[in-house]
Amino acid sequence: MQRFLLFLFVILLCVTACEYKEPLSEKQNISIDPALLGLWEPAPEKNEPKPAGEWMLALKYSDTEYMIHYQTGSDNMYFRAYPLKVGEISCMQLQLIGNGNGPLAKSEPAYQIASVTLSGDEVTIRMMNTSTVGRDLSGPALREAFVKNAKRPDLFREPVKFKRVKKG
Repeated sequence: MQRFLLFLFVILLCVTACEYKEPLSEKQNISIDPALLGLWEPAPEKNEPKPAGEWMLALKYSDTEYMIHYQTGSDNMYFRAYPLKVGEISCMQLQLIGNGNGPLAKSEPAYQIASVTLSGDEVTIRMMNTSTVGRDLSGPALREAFVKNAKRPDLFREPVKFKRVKKG
């Protein structure tokens, strides 16, 4: 099961904003998946146009963290991301660290959680549904709500797909 919250950066693609001021969990020293590294572009459904100027670059920051640059049109977002295991769920913790205007203000929400599934050269990212878990939670209450809702089919939002950009 290659379900990681790695492409939490995709989170912004899917969700467009971070939701929490505190992480669901601190870094757990789980190794990153090298197969997720590289340049990715949206993989829209057959009848949908491909968004112009949208792409995601996942780089290795450390053995346990990704640095993600997500661009949509003229907007740039930069994330720190790391794999987590919370209860029985493997996911990715995303932390928005800045955008095209510079670092994020400390008072702004900066964290989100994503489910990431890799299949060949396609990655499917589903952002956590804050309506299911709860919006104004932090610390142990956020973790408890996440675990409590782990088996709900609406724990994560609708999927967003990306395909690997081939070199050459």
